[in-house]
Amino acid sequence: MCIVGGEAKLGKTFNVFSGYAKALACGENLYENPDWIVPAPCKVLVMEQELGDYILQARTKPMFENSNLGYYADNLWVISKEPTLKLDTALDKIKKQIDLIQPNVLILDPISNFHVGNENAAQEVEALINQIKILLKTYKELDLSIIFTHHFGKPPNPQFADEIDRLSPYTFRGSSKWYDAVDTAHTIVKTKTINRVDVKTGDTFLSWQMKNRFTLRAAEAPKDFFTQFNFDNDLRVKFVRYEGQSAPGKAINTFSVKPTVVKDSAAGVAVVAAAGQPNLELRDLLA
Repeated sequence: MCIVGGEAKLGKTFNVFSGYAKALACGENLYENPDWIVPAPCKVLVMEQELGDYILQARTKPMFENSNLGYYADNLWVISKEPTLKLDTALDKIKKQIDLIQPNVLILDPISNFHVGNENAAQEVEALINQIKILLKTYKELDLSIIFTHHFGKPPNPQFADEIDRLSPYTFRGSSKWYDAVDTAHTIVKTKTINRVDVKTGDTFLSWQMKNRFTLRAAEAPKDFFTQFNFDNDLRVKFVRYEGQSAPGKAINTFSVKPTVVKDSAAGVAVVAAAGQPNLELRDLLA
């Protein structure tokens, strides 16, 4: 179980699709870091509740231009803005989608839209985490992993900003149970915004640098590291360097990814499998 997130307006969904979903579905290195190898493509189901099909198309198309269609057409599945999917009140509806798609990785973006409880109440968050654990146990044969996104709480008063570690996993909004229950926490903060110019069109576009931290419960974590969003005007998030490196250089072998067992990638097409609605091929979204 992994929680991923950061401050508002960070580009959380870009991190989810470019960093995790794309790498896992296509068997590419995580964040294009040569040190973080995904040993085999696996089936990924993303349930996202904020964008919708058309915005999702606009944001994902540039990310996948250099990826193998044969991989992500089979392996990357998306359910977009289906409000009835709730962990605490409609777990069976989530199970039906898992039964249909048989994913190895389930991504919930953002977790706040998958429950109706109080995220500040420790007992309610603990009950929600228990529902996630039920999914992990129920679909153990899929070697299912679950990643969910969450926002940080409000930024500290500037007067005290230097005293607070914004990459601490306890900065997630609401109860501390969000972090206490997971195996991995990935925290992200924006450090620099850059105006860049597209050399082909002459258009100006925004890019920004982010500082990241993995906090692992059962293993040694890598060094904090920096990623860059949209550096080439392609909406991708790419690894830049580890903290302490002055510039991109030779890979440092500090982090290993557990091999993922691919149980079934014979679906033939990737779809948006919204309950009660016709399925939409991801090829249509990216066309």
